[in-house]
Amino acid sequence: KELKKEGLAVVLVTHDRYFMENICDRMLELDHGKCYMHDFGGPGSYELFKEARAFRRKAQANAAADARTLFRREAEWVVKQPKARQAKSQARVQRFYELTEKVKDTPRDDLRVDLSQGAGMVRQGNKVITMKGVTYSHPSTPAPIITDFTYEFQPGERLGIVGRNGTGKSTLLNLITGVTAPSSGIREVGETTVVGYFTQYPPEVRHDMRVIHYIREIADDRKARSAGVETYESPEVLLEKVGFPRPRQYQFVSSLSGG
Repeated sequence: KELKKEGLAVVLVTHDRYFMENICDRMLELDHGKCYMHDFGGPGSYELFKEARAFRRKAQANAAADARTLFRREAEWVVKQPKARQAKSQARVQRFYELTEKVKDTPRDDLRVDLSQGAGMVRQGNKVITMKGVTYSHPSTPAPIITDFTYEFQPGERLGIVGRNGTGKSTLLNLITGVTAPSSGIREVGETTVVGYFTQYPPEVRHDMRVIHYIREIADDRKARSAGVETYESPEVLLEKVGFPRPRQYQFVSSLSGG
């Protein structure tokens, strides 16, 4: 309601589509270095945006395909022409170079990160993590934050933790991942279980480091066994999977976006 007040200009970046649709009446799209303004907002506007983007990309792909056909024909003509060309020929050569730019204007698919089949990952056994009667009390508070938590996590399970601020969600995650030791109770971890914990407070990263050097510093090359076959994955390969081709891996951390 506060953001919808009359006379208030709002510019926001958000991954919450519901929030965006309720606040914004226009959308500015950034797509591979270009800006596109969409003059619509409100409920359902994100779906309209996806339709508009798909229509534009299809039109770009068709135009690029036509340009490639013409480019091949004009390239043959350029190769056959003598060096001493008349003014009319020079104009055609200029159009040929303009055509090369149109050929490059091909829409690229959005990056999709898939680590599910990644090398260097170990097949998960039947036992993941089991919590038995876990209780936790912070030294500064007499009342326990978590009481008698018992749960057996299953392979492939997706579990969301909800609750108001201060109810102990982060504390529970810390107990599950082993960051925090329980005051009482038992935490059992399967032999093949490896915890990957994206914490609420990520570690500080030196901005004068290059991306690849930072990754190498915190994660050495690892070998693992998957279905009895030894696999290997280097930091360079991992970075490529999350959208960093080899040249970009040598960017300084300070040059990266917040996302």
